[in-house]
Amino acid sequence: MKLQNFAVIFIVIILPISLVLSVYTGNLITVANKQADYDSTLLNSTYDSVRAYQMNTLSNNYESATNSKVRDINASINSFFNSLATGFSSSGLGKQELKDYVPAILYTLYDGYYVYGAFDNIASTSSGIEYSKKYNISKKEYGLKPYIYYSCEYADKNGKYDLIVNYTLDNYITVTGTYRGSDGVMKNIAQSGYYINYNNVQVNTSGTNPANFSNKVVKLYPGKSNEVVIRPEKLGEYIIAYDTYITKAYNRINYNYRVVSENPKYYNYILYNNVKYYLDVEHIGAAVSNDGTNNLSFNMTYDGYPIFFLDGDKRTYISKNLFDELKAFLGVTNDNDMYSSDRCFKDVNAYYYYYRAVTFSKSVRPALELIDLGTANVVDEDGKTVKVIASNIPYDKNGKLNANNVIKTETYHTKYTTTNNVETHIKSTYNNSKVFQLNGDNDPELESSSFNRHRIDVIISSIESSLVSTIANFNSYIGGTYDYAMPVLNEEEWERICNNVTVVSFMQGLTIGNYKYYSSYAIVANTKVKDFISRDTIYVQDNGSSSTDYHNPRCSKYNTEINNKAKSGSSVSVIGYRNLDYDRKNCIIPTIEGTGGKEYFYYPQQNPLGYECVVSLNDNIYTTDEILNGIVSGKNPINSEIRRAYITALAREKGNGYKMYGFLNQEL
Repeated sequence: MKLQNFAVIFIVIILPISLVLSVYTGNLITVANKQADYDSTLLNSTYDSVRAYQMNTLSNNYESATNSKVRDINASINSFFNSLATGFSSSGLGKQELKDYVPAILYTLYDGYYVYGAFDNIASTSSGIEYSKKYNISKKEYGLKPYIYYSCEYADKNGKYDLIVNYTLDNYITVTGTYRGSDGVMKNIAQSGYYINYNNVQVNTSGTNPANFSNKVVKLYPGKSNEVVIRPEKLGEYIIAYDTYITKAYNRINYNYRVVSENPKYYNYILYNNVKYYLDVEHIGAAVSNDGTNNLSFNMTYDGYPIFFLDGDKRTYISKNLFDELKAFLGVTNDNDMYSSDRCFKDVNAYYYYYRAVTFSKSVRPALELIDLGTANVVDEDGKTVKVIASNIPYDKNGKLNANNVIKTETYHTKYTTTNNVETHIKSTYNNSKVFQLNGDNDPELESSSFNRHRIDVIISSIESSLVSTIANFNSYIGGTYDYAMPVLNEEEWERICNNVTVVSFMQGLTIGNYKYYSSYAIVANTKVKDFISRDTIYVQDNGSSSTDYHNPRCSKYNTEINNKAKSGSSVSVIGYRNLDYDRKNCIIPTIEGTGGKEYFYYPQQNPLGYECVVSLNDNIYTTDEILNGIVSGKNPINSEIRRAYITALAREKGNGYKMYGFLNQEL
């Protein structure tokens, strides 16, 4: 074949194919780059929304109030869309246009969740729907849908029980409903508390409230090699605050503000009803000056009781009534004992956590242990449709009993539609269908317990159902050819959602070239919240020293260090604090005129962080279950002092936290 023939073949056949392949490859690269850019923008916008939520809630003393949370979440959503619009500014899409590509945003909180999405706005009249249709004023709007609790209803076909259990992100539950007691009589129940295996706890629960300070001692795993003894603990931190006082001159009263010290001062404190109360040792026994002279008093709220709390950044001293409340809480009878940080001014919330948890668990156990996932109906909110949330349950997919009540071993799949028509979460298979039974290793405080795995299944089932419905319904609001659907989340992502306060944002329907559409989601955990104490929010440090690093209790390096100190005969003392206590705080001293002011910064806990275990996480070899139960296999033993400090701090923060349904059993 002549050379000219090869040239013709190349020009006519090979060159066009090469050009097409080149264009196609370029399109693929462009699509991949655009996909990566969109992923980054979505993730960064979700981070910005979490950060906005943190800033609002951490500076808000009323974080637990529902209205306050709704306001803070709406502000967080606004921050999300502002950040998203900035990221997509080059594409010409603004906030309003981008809302049409965000079918849902999920906010998981401690005891429930909000879903942001589209809904029909119906005129609020006595006949709203008819009025809206007549005048055509119904329209699509975006906003938060009603709050949904992590709840599940359990009903026995023979009427032995009909119970609703509200779950949380830890082992705190609320139980309401009816059950048949051992005496055959139907009983009502409405209680709330931490569910624990009280067989592993020794605590004085005699009487309604053991008052003696010396009795506030708890033993975990008493008499065993992994025993832990929890006693009242001496807490302290650095703060910068200011006093408000008045002066009188020429019959004129002036209000003044002055900083206590420009350098952070160390105070011992106790926690009571989610408030820190500080002991002011400098003014123990100080007389109250109220003689009308130029310097009336060092603080106008001082009334002879040298204990104060912070109102913003201002020291406010307690009244006699509150002083008596704190005495009763600590179990102190003598006023002077309250002024001794070495004797009785110590935190006892860890004791109250176990005291109340044991009381609650014993009280609800007769009802909860009737629930058997091998024979129980788990019903929907309408009370009729069976909604199976675990495997090995003798009901078919239509909610009918299997023949002869035979338990099948197949896993039930709820009929959810996802992008791949795949079940987004496979429910756990339990070795014991009675997940509320407290025996053996079924300790609800442990991640590996059947109770905890069932809790996760219930939470996922509820969230999954809401998201599937919200995203699928988005099609009717938007229209078009793109099919909005719930993506498949992997098990690691579900674990993160069910164990943390999180924000999950979904974005779908944007064209990214090459006949493809963008569809993705971002999950960001909010690890800094007041009303939820996860297992990972507690750090430990040398007690009484601000020069040593603070560590994650799972750190092998710190455990080895403390073990070596103990072996050498050195005195070893470790204490635990929340991650929020290591964040920088600010204090603004207002001017006399009330405008402007001077700002100071300080760290409540001044210890530097241990980079290897707090930031890089490389030294964290122990699990939280291993720290809690003290059982370690194939690793160096966990230091008993670190373990005690971690368990005490976790129980202290849990025992101090506000709970929505705490009023159901305030005596517990």
